[in-house]
Amino acid sequence: MKNKILTRHIHNILQKHEEEPLVLLGDFNGHLGFIGRQEVNQNGNRVLSWAEKFYLTILNGDLHCKGETTWSRGEQSSAIDFILVNQTVYEKFCGMVIDEEGKHFDCSDHNQICATFNITVTKPYKEKREVKEISYLKINDTTKHSFMQCMEDKLRSQAENLKGNIIQLENMMKDVANTHMMTKLRKRTKEEMPELIEPIWLTEEIKYRISVRKIFNKERRKETLKKPKDTKICMTIRGRGFKE
Repeated sequence: MKNKILTRHIHNILQKHEEEPLVLLGDFNGHLGFIGRQEVNQNGNRVLSWAEKFYLTILNGDLHCKGETTWSRGEQSSAIDFILVNQTVYEKFCGMVIDEEGKHFDCSDHNQICATFNITVTKPYKEKREVKEISYLKINDTTKHSFMQCMEDKLRSQAENLKGNIIQLENMMKDVANTHMMTKLRKRTKEEMPELIEPIWLTEEIKYRISVRKIFNKERRKETLKKPKDTKICMTIRGRGFKE
């Protein structure tokens, strides 16, 4: 059932985003027949059908890939982890290394796979943000002094006209304030942040596993600095045990 749901999701992604750079990778638990010693199995046929239908390249079989075994436990070993890319990504592919000896990462029975791509990042064109002009009354000792001085002069010269005329007095105060206190500020409007949409495959279980792996890796780094490399690590996170 899980395989059917996963296959459906992968088909939807590959069909809807054919023109975009696509990378499909992970533990497919499949044997392809031409990589590793095992014969092709059902999961391997599924991977091969994706590669054929959606024009994907399996980097494990590329000439620039060093190493073959992606999983080993005791005397058992096989190639079940793959990286598939579409033509857009393959044009930028430089090489791939499978760490069969566990020199760089040895806390899993799956070997580390490192693929290198030559990607140039260009800054997207940004439209000029709108400039908004803000007007406000700037009140400090200097502007207050100018305002009071001007009001006193006007009241002396226009005292007879202002008798009992409150509206005219208010208008005079506004005009004087605009002349001596008004300040204009030009400010660019804030850029709207695009809404981030999570990919359909990012389930709560995957989020949890990622968070657990981050904690485990952090503890692993701490222990590596303190103890010899052959020291066994055992830690419990949220009631679950993780062993090297």
